[in-house]
Amino acid sequence: MIHVIDNFFAPWQLKLVTKELKSIPFYSADEHPQRNEAVYPGKRTDELVRVNPLLESFLCRRLDSTGIPQIARPYQITQYGHLRLEEDNKGDFIHTDVSFDWAFLLYLSSTNLESGTKFYSAGGNKNTPKDSEDAFIKFKQNRMVVFDATVPHMAWGNHGKDLDDGRLTVNGFAYYI
Repeated sequence: MIHVIDNFFAPWQLKLVTKELKSIPFYSADEHPQRNEAVYPGKRTDELVRVNPLLESFLCRRLDSTGIPQIARPYQITQYGHLRLEEDNKGDFIHTDVSFDWAFLLYLSSTNLESGTKFYSAGGNKNTPKDSEDAFIKFKQNRMVVFDATVPHMAWGNHGKDLDDGRLTVNGFAYYI
């Protein structure tokens, strides 16, 4: 099940979260300080718990207050800032986050209804046809999308040229403890 919450933060909170996230360095998968097996287009921050624990905690507290069933059980979460630009469209692909039970995306940059996240019922690899989606959640600023991490999905319509106009999100990956 996909849960969508619009206006996740009050406007003043959204501004603060976005400002804090933009102040953190972003890295490509090859440059990332943790350099694990993760493959992703665009650039990510280091884990928020390492580089801005107050921001990480603030996001978790707000998530916990939503009442979404997936979040009701105790969990461990990893959160990153993620920036995808127009140039990253060619490297994007359908995937699952099979090491996790649920995931979230928080859309931070300006609304772009040509962008968003597509979900698929089958596949979950680079060979899944991109025109066979089951759901398309459009990129609306301050929208939280929580979903089963094993459902195939991909970013759609990456846009912009830099941090100021690109597709800026917080990505969270959680497993139950």
